[in-house]
Amino acid sequence: ALQDKHILLVLDNFEHLLSGAPYVQKLLQETEGVHILVTSRLPLNLPEEQRIFLQGLRLPPQNYTLRSFHNAPAVQFLVHCLQQQVPDYTVTPEHQPLIVRLCHLSGGMPLALQMIAAWMPIMPLEEIQERMEKSLGMLVLQHNKHPRPQHSSIRTTFLTLWDILTEYEQRTMVRLAIFPASFSTSAARKIANISIFFLDGLVQRALLWRLPNQRYQCHPLLSQFLTEMAEPAELEKLRESFIDFYTDFAVQVAGQWKHVPRQQSKDAITMEMDNLRQAWDWALAGLRFGQLDKMLPLLHHYYEHNGWFQEAYATFTNLHTYIEEHLHEEIQPDAHLLNAHTLLAMGKYAYHLGLYEAALQHLEQSKAYLEETGTLEDTYTLLDTLSSVNTAMGAYQAVLEQREKCLEIARHLGRPDFLAESLARIAIIQYYQRDFDSAEQYFKQALQYYRQENDETRITAMLNNLGNVAYERGAYSEALTYLEDCLVMAEKVEGQALLASVLDSLGKVLIAMGKYQEAWQQLQRGLYICQKINAIPLAMELVINVGTLAAAVGDRETAALAWQTAANHPRTLESVRTRSRHSLEKHGLSSQEFVLPSLKKLISQFHAALDEIPSKTTNDHSSSEAPAPGTPTNTISTQLHS
Repeated sequence: ALQDKHILLVLDNFEHLLSGAPYVQKLLQETEGVHILVTSRLPLNLPEEQRIFLQGLRLPPQNYTLRSFHNAPAVQFLVHCLQQQVPDYTVTPEHQPLIVRLCHLSGGMPLALQMIAAWMPIMPLEEIQERMEKSLGMLVLQHNKHPRPQHSSIRTTFLTLWDILTEYEQRTMVRLAIFPASFSTSAARKIANISIFFLDGLVQRALLWRLPNQRYQCHPLLSQFLTEMAEPAELEKLRESFIDFYTDFAVQVAGQWKHVPRQQSKDAITMEMDNLRQAWDWALAGLRFGQLDKMLPLLHHYYEHNGWFQEAYATFTNLHTYIEEHLHEEIQPDAHLLNAHTLLAMGKYAYHLGLYEAALQHLEQSKAYLEETGTLEDTYTLLDTLSSVNTAMGAYQAVLEQREKCLEIARHLGRPDFLAESLARIAIIQYYQRDFDSAEQYFKQALQYYRQENDETRITAMLNNLGNVAYERGAYSEALTYLEDCLVMAEKVEGQALLASVLDSLGKVLIAMGKYQEAWQQLQRGLYICQKINAIPLAMELVINVGTLAAAVGDRETAALAWQTAANHPRTLESVRTRSRHSLEKHGLSSQEFVLPSLKKLISQFHAALDEIPSKTTNDHSSSEAPAPGTPTNTISTQLHS
């Protein structure tokens, strides 16, 4: 009867009728005008079939913009469904993150989005999200007189799929519930004892997504369903394996941090970020302080590389509070060592933020713990950080004593990296004390080691420092050569604080050469970076050079604003404060305290004053306002921590 007809047959949910596949094939072979559209979780394995894998509607990115939010089909469909339930509903800025989260929780599944919207007349979006995070029971189709039974709820939908799996497949697949996000084949094998062949089989059944770089991901709702189907004891065992695997991963990546391209390490962390966070949370909840201590260095590397000083300080402060609340005799050694390392990290980030008294307090607390449980490497790191804080506070004699102890430890341990770092730190003190020959010698020795190790971040820092030494000697062309090469490397390694420091150094050299417009471009970019990462001490170094630029073009009002801000800001390095006061005195300007503007407002005022500065350079390539050779300008790079 179908042989003479042109018709499209739709066969839905065919995974339950696979025994009928030969009839489908026969129908295709014996007719010319019949086309068949089949939906199935399992392939029919017919030579005539063309497979199209269906996924959810495209999701908005997590870091969405207004445009990407409204252009995402999942958002458009959910908003449409919400307006069907509440006709006068409009998306508010407060609801945007909730809608993004709900779209991601649903995986863009239209049925799930409909079910989410069905609750809108009953409860607010905030409560819908909170409940959906906890249970699939939220997702049921309401007020539908003729629902298809298998689509009456998300749980029912998944149960129909569950039934087509063998008992072995069910036992194996349920172990995927442990992964909160995408995972590698290595993680699946070592954590859940699942082979790549099993994973690919699930992909063929559309029960798993295959992503680039040999990674896989469960639909978020399917992952919730698997969690509900898993035995609590098995989940607990999997959590232990999960923590162990990602602790080892963190140790491996942290160990390679200095020796592989920084972007490679950053990409590896980005792909595993959700899993690392989950491992951290489970280790924290389980008071597994030894595992947390092993993960700590990678967390520190990642924060420092991105310049997230404020977030890092808050994270480590919260961790310290948590440890203090859970100190018990049976876990005392691990807890005390983690606490020591946490306080040490707090000291480092307090230093970056210009909170010098707080930094000293944290480091003294760390020292008390390290005396009981720390290693010689820990002592070195503590002394190294203390020397950075004391340098910022102008206590150079204490710094030299601490650096001598660091050199002694470096030689005792046979650690050339510690030795090079110590040489670089001593060179900074010699720079501040105007011994430029010795500073250059030690910087070059450190640079030689870092080049052997291909440590791009520290190579960049040493080139920046050598550029500053050349500047202080009045060798502006040599300084410019150093710093232009340095800027290329700083862009490559992507360390935000180091990049701002290089831009500061480059700006001051360009001022000395009379290239004012170019100088302002570098300085303003550095200020924006400091504003973004809240690096106030470094921002004040840039601010004082903006003052020098303003004075060079005859703008005494802007110069006074810049120098007075740097002189009076509580987070200014002592050496920078001294230089600011000297500049104010030299130009007959007042250094009295005044209401400090925010960095954002300060940048805005600089823009208004300096955006139209002349671009013409002076004939002799030197600015009358540039410091005389031998007068330190304190933009040496001290960002040497790993």
